[in-house]
Amino acid sequence: VFSGAAWAGTVLWRAAAVLVDRAFLGTDAVPIEGRTCIELGCGLGVPGMACARLGAKNVALTEQQSLVDLLTRNVAANFSAGEDVRAVSFPWSRAGAETLRNDFC
Repeated sequence: VFSGAAWAGTVLWRAAAVLVDRAFLGTDAVPIEGRTCIELGCGLGVPGMACARLGAKNVALTEQQSLVDLLTRNVAANFSAGEDVRAVSFPWSRAGAETLRNDFC
């Protein structure tokens, strides 16, 4: 089972569903096509995967190391190998942020 807060990455949070509905699909939707998308602490990765489906070209779904395998399986179940959606471990630090920026932006 999970230790610490890892269980939180196995839940579809209402905030994720509302974000997708209002920010990406609503009448005032944020334009996503062609943009880079980095979802920090993504859990199941629903908003980031929605961005990919809406045309984002470089999508990073970040999560703590203990959940990256689950997230990788979720990505594989929803995207083909050629699509640019990646599950990555993200250490919450300045060095981690710089690595993420250099790798995805």
